[in-house]
Amino acid sequence: MTIADNGTSDPFNKGRNNQSGNSGLGLRNMQERMEHFSGSLSVRSSAKGTTLAASLPHSVYLHQKDEKIQ
Repeated sequence: MTIADNGTSDPFNKGRNNQSGNSGLGLRNMQERMEHFSGSLSVRSSAKGTTLAASLPHSVYLHQKDEKIQ
C-alpha cells in the first residue's frame, strides 16, 4: 500500500509536537507494527511531499483472513 501527499511539512521534524505533547511516535509505531508481521515501511519526504509505502508478506494476509472466517 502506498500513501502520498503533496504537503510541505517534514514527518521527521522532531520539534513539532502533537496535542498530547509527544513527537514522532506515529511513524515509529507504524514501523514496529510492520516489523512484527515481517513487513516493511518506507518513508520518503521531499519538497514535493511525503510518500509512505507499506508491504506485508502475502502469508500474513492469508492468515488474518482465515482467522476472521472461523
